[in-house]
Amino acid sequence: MSFALYALLTSESPEVTPQSLKATVDHYFRNSRQFSSRLVPKPFSRDQSLRLEWDRWSVILTPEQGEHVKAESAEIRKRLGSKAPAGLELLDRRVYAFFADDPDKLYTTQAVDVMQFLKEIEGSIVFDIKQNDILNHKRER
Repeated sequence: MSFALYALLTSESPEVTPQSLKATVDHYFRNSRQFSSRLVPKPFSRDQSLRLEWDRWSVILTPEQGEHVKAESAEIRKRLGSKAPAGLELLDRRVYAFFADDPDKLYTTQAVDVMQFLKEIEGSIVFDIKQNDILNHKRER
């Protein structure tokens, strides 16, 4: 089953472009077998996404920013309620990650590695859209 995550970017996070993301990802996965990456056009847009591939399986990473991201961050804040990090509704930058279907579970390790990569982006808050949960943010007590 395919799934998607958002890596919401805070003020602590670096600027992320498709090109900077490609350079970072290529370095991060430099020792990963059968790995390749390439910039691809985003449908119906002049923007680009980054396609990560391992053999026949892929993940597409798309940097996004703007009011639509901020509106969705506010919606996530509402859904999480008191579990939401402070200021979540103000975030207007993210990396959208779409993980292709892997029915035979051949690429579980690679999926986990991509999730870990997203968590390691400075200041990122990784949100699982289907599970309605934050994967990496420590709540303030």
